[in-house]
Amino acid sequence: MALLQEEFRQVRRDCDDTRRRLRRLESTMTITRSGMTPEAIEELVNLRVEEAFAAHEEARAANALEAEN
Repeated sequence: MALLQEEFRQVRRDCDDTRRRLRRLESTMTITRSGMTPEAIEELVNLRVEEAFAAHEEARAANALEAEN
């Protein structure tokens, strides 16, 4: 359980770090080399965070079921 909480904290820290980097980029760039706007990048980051959080919740639920058995 503690390991899953730590993994979740790490996901949140990674998300926060990515958002800080994105804000820094937004102040100097309007479009990246890949042609993505900062808004598109942030949307992609948010999607990845949601996916990581969902996977974390699934693992937590699975571990809870295993602990009950």
